[in-house]
Amino acid sequence: MKSAEWVLARRPDDLQVDRQEQLNRLKADNELLASLYPIADLIRRIWCCRSEVLARGELQKTKNLQEAAAEKHDFSPARRFAKMLGRRAEGIVNAGKFKRGTGPLEGANNAIKVLKRMAYGFRDFEYFVLKVKSIFPGRNLSPWRSLPDYAAVLKSGLWVPAFPGIP
Repeated sequence: MKSAEWVLARRPDDLQVDRQEQLNRLKADNELLASLYPIADLIRRIWCCRSEVLARGELQKTKNLQEAAAEKHDFSPARRFAKMLGRRAEGIVNAGKFKRGTGPLEGANNAIKVLKRMAYGFRDFEYFVLKVKSIFPGRNLSPWRSLPDYAAVLKSGLWVPAFPGIP
């Protein structure tokens, strides 16, 4: 069916009436899909749990449902996914508990990759480290603030004149 992946990815209460009918037809036609479909809602609920106990309970329900679907339909990806959830349970629970995403980390990694591409050919690693630190100065702490006004950063390293007042 055309555009079925969008119907499956959206929450059922966010779907328009015709899309809800399409979802119901999909679940009626495919028994495996009908047994696995509630898992998406359970996973969404894990991210919303503020309590660690509730999140672990939802995670256990999700694993049990996946293992039951894997047994009933002989569907090994569901079993593998349930095992993966078990291995990563601590991180999943903490993600729901603390409401922190990976967006800032991904942005930092991307900025460093861009800087690395721009700095291709530089031989001085310390200079590269200074450039990375200058991208992420933290709480108004830039590595450049600790340097005197008359110092210069060169490819060969930091240059400070012997007599600062004389150019």
